[in-house]
Amino acid sequence: IVDSTIIGANEYRFGTWSTGKENSTLYTILFSTSVKFLELISVSTGNYSTSYNIDVNAQNAKKIYQRVCQGAIDDINSTSVAVYFRCLPELDSRDSWYQRMAIYAEFEEKNEVHFKFLESEPNPYVNVTYERNSTATGTVVFSNRALEKFKTFLFLDNHLTLNLNDVVRFITYRFTQDISPEKTNDEFGFLESIPFQEPLEGEKVTIYCDALGRNPPPVRVERDGMPISDTSDVYIASSRSTLWSISYVTYLHASKEIEGNYTCVTDDKSREVFPLYSIELKPKVRWDLNNLMYAGNVSDEGKYLVLEGSEGLDVSCSTFDNDTVVVFDKVQRTNLTKWTERLEVWIPGPSQEFEPYSMWHISCTATDKNGENTFELYL
Repeated sequence: IVDSTIIGANEYRFGTWSTGKENSTLYTILFSTSVKFLELISVSTGNYSTSYNIDVNAQNAKKIYQRVCQGAIDDINSTSVAVYFRCLPELDSRDSWYQRMAIYAEFEEKNEVHFKFLESEPNPYVNVTYERNSTATGTVVFSNRALEKFKTFLFLDNHLTLNLNDVVRFITYRFTQDISPEKTNDEFGFLESIPFQEPLEGEKVTIYCDALGRNPPPVRVERDGMPISDTSDVYIASSRSTLWSISYVTYLHASKEIEGNYTCVTDDKSREVFPLYSIELKPKVRWDLNNLMYAGNVSDEGKYLVLEGSEGLDVSCSTFDNDTVVVFDKVQRTNLTKWTERLEVWIPGPSQEFEPYSMWHISCTATDKNGENTFELYL
């Protein structure tokens, strides 16, 4: 997030620094050669943000983009709302840009806010239309059924994305507006937690805590019911607006010490607690690489299994029905970082010594110094 407060606190620890100019601020960001794209998010007052997706390997590194866009509510009544983006220079309908709208609402659980993009296809809840002219305009008509369901907590999120296909690949302008038919002061909810991809040792891990509403209280991330301290390897940042209260914790290098149950907690007298997820360090099955490697080795003779984990990574498998141990072929081990390694094994298919199809369903356990991961395979 490119924000003067956050960048200032973030400097040196994340390889970033800023320099104030007369009418602008120069941000410098260091990253590894493996990084291909970089996203910068500029947050301004009034619940507006602008994100820039940058191709760090692009040749023309000094190109300047001068278009500025601003969004607002054009019209709102009891059943519909119209929003727009106006830009300078004006938009051209022949250019590559698109508008999308989404809602934040409490669908089922009280105090749990869900995010959902609004699709143009007909449905019983909303009717969405867009107009592409010199101004990007979107209109949402809500059914009585939808308004009754979300009448006290309904926020509209409006996006405009300009595809540039250059150093800056695309820019997205965004603003959020409370369009609830009935408003209760100080009402808020926690954003639903996204299922977390288990980290490997040494990886950077960020846990987000977000609350949306009307003047939501400060929030913070806790582990196992206890506050997290800001240290040389742990970065904590928070920000608030009239609609948002956000806090996040970043561990620069994941280790056994970060394991635990994480919650989002209001930092006030009420101390409301919202569960996020648990983090556990253990070996990871690279299903994407399994499928990729298998695509070039389509055969009834067996299948590749790719695992990543910490020191001592190993795996054992057996048939699911009779616990016959599977003997691997073509074992290969590769160092990934100073903390992790990759293990590739070839699992042979059924042979004459087994009953037909008994090898198609096997159970495996991967282990390393941090933990174990048990999973099933169908060959």
